[in-house]
Amino acid sequence: MKRLILVVLLVNAGCGSATVTNPSSATAPMNLAGSWVGSTSSNVAGTGTVDATITQSGPALSGVWSVRYTNPIYNNNGTLSGSLLNNTVSLTLSSSIATPCPYSMTGTLGTAAGRPTITGTFTTVNCAVPQSGAFTLSRQ
Repeated sequence: MKRLILVVLLVNAGCGSATVTNPSSATAPMNLAGSWVGSTSSNVAGTGTVDATITQSGPALSGVWSVRYTNPIYNNNGTLSGSLLNNTVSLTLSSSIATPCPYSMTGTLGTAAGRPTITGTFTTVNCAVPQSGAFTLSRQ
């Protein structure tokens, strides 16, 4: 009888599957904190340069940003907030200039010349003249 119970326990132990997660082996989100610089192109403002300083707490992102275009009437700056999920960065850029339309940006993490990059697109939200375009940022 004891052998039968042992055999049943061994057979049951081999059936099904269980996942054991080792907390020390879980991958932490990439650290995006720091200074970022890059380029942008807009359907309204043309091409420009963009700077951002990002702080990070887990997947939550915050910081400041600025953009400079050839025509200075399109220059802008403000605060940013967002998140990092896997390799996707989602940001909302609020302007320090009185405007009702923040930017919504979505980018993908990558690398170029050995530096982390974020490449993606943006659109404005609730603007009388909608803007959209692309951007590329590299961490400095």
